[in-house]
Amino acid sequence: MSTLRLIPTSGSPIEITKAPVLLGRDPACDVVLNDGSVSRRHARIEARGDGWAIVDQGSANGTFLDSHRVTDASIGDGQELRLGSVPFRVEAEGPIDLSATIGGSGEATVVQPSPSRPSPPAGPSPLPRASTATPPPPPRAAVPPPPPPPPSTSPARPSVSPVRPMDPGGPLPKKGKGPLFWIATGCFGCLTMVALVIGLIAGGIYFMGKGSVDVVDQFLSDVRQGKMDDAYGRLSQDYRARLSQGAFENAVAEHPALKDNAEGRFSVFKGDSVSIVNDAPSHSGSGVVKRTLVSTSGQKENAVFGLVKEAGTWKIRSVVLDGNDLAGSSAEPESSP
Repeated sequence: MSTLRLIPTSGSPIEITKAPVLLGRDPACDVVLNDGSVSRRHARIEARGDGWAIVDQGSANGTFLDSHRVTDASIGDGQELRLGSVPFRVEAEGPIDLSATIGGSGEATVVQPSPSRPSPPAGPSPLPRASTATPPPPPRAAVPPPPPPPPSTSPARPSVSPVRPMDPGGPLPKKGKGPLFWIATGCFGCLTMVALVIGLIAGGIYFMGKGSVDVVDQFLSDVRQGKMDDAYGRLSQDYRARLSQGAFENAVAEHPALKDNAEGRFSVFKGDSVSIVNDAPSHSGSGVVKRTLVSTSGQKENAVFGLVKEAGTWKIRSVVLDGNDLAGSSAEPESSP
């Protein structure tokens, strides 16, 4: 009679001598394993010729033979069989008897019918006695206990501690932002706001003063190209009332640094004031642009251009070269209205 013995890490071994045998957590199984990693109907042990085989029944945590997950594999003496996280050491011996039983103890619940009591052996009839008394019945022969299983000759393998499968779990929780992050964000936001305000102020000053510089550039370009009518038209009404066009052209001719000025930009200007009425821009203001004019021949003169806005357009209200106004005044224009 073949015996398949499943030896757990603790407790009594499970002896299997019939096939097939269903192992699982369900109380209806032939061998019940009370462990959460074992499925209700986990695996089935079958007889294959003179040997044994394990067939997984679609368990959740798998059936392993020598640490390899299997679905249908032969098992033999000395191997390690693990159902979920419950390990066993396998001992197999002798031929298989499909009519035998299974037995065991410990965590496994087994089904084992009681063996039938053998009939007493027939013996010779007792001799009659001379006595008239009824002789007592002969004693029944005692049933000898089954012999213990022979010790295993296979080398013992080190037991493997049950290892439960890891729960996949969900994604790791996201960590919140640290205080340094929020401090850096706040500082960056403050610097951004300061830079924006400075940019708006500088841009406003640039655009408010840009027209005043442009009108002086255009005036000098007209004089340089001999467009005296255009240059005279860039003077304010008040300045033209004090300086006729002929007197203007004569005065320009007397100043080579103005008449033959080299092209360039201005170094200093004082901007205007801007007021907004009913969201419609209404500009008024004055300013001063100063520059050293250099003629193409190298002559220099310090020029001061007084500016004023007329109907929202920058006009030149005075031109002073080395302290002398083209209209005959020697006073330098003021920098404010």
